[in-house]
Amino acid sequence: MQLFHGSYETISEIKNQGLFGGLFAADSEASALAHGDVLHVIEIEDSKALTQSVLSYELDHEAVMAALNEVAGHWCEDLDRLYELAIEEAQVKDADIELLKAEDWADAGWEAQRIRGQVAKALGFQAVEMSDEHGTTWLVMPGANIREA
Repeated sequence: MQLFHGSYETISEIKNQGLFGGLFAADSEASALAHGDVLHVIEIEDSKALTQSVLSYELDHEAVMAALNEVAGHWCEDLDRLYELAIEEAQVKDADIELLKAEDWADAGWEAQRIRGQVAKALGFQAVEMSDEHGTTWLVMPGANIREA
């Protein structure tokens, strides 16, 4: 699989830093270039890219719940709702802000995305598909190959 990331500077390595512990990428050059004029190409084996379809219909539910528990079980009081938010991408409601220990709706949405990425990583994937303001995007974890286009 080939993904693209746009930035304002060259990135030689995807690092475990920032809120998400990786970086966001798109499946089109045009979408990536909306975020900076330095285009990067990310190569990921198809088997290491977790699509929504695989996450929802092919992975064992208990394995996904175990990964979610590993990532958030020590602080989250409602793993079933967290599953809906982070794995099924359910709409954040007022009560979810407190559940996700966020300050507002935007922070809650970002936290759900962060958790989704950490679950994918715990399951052995290097990237996970998700929905955001750009449509479909990918959170890519450290270890994936990145180079300037």
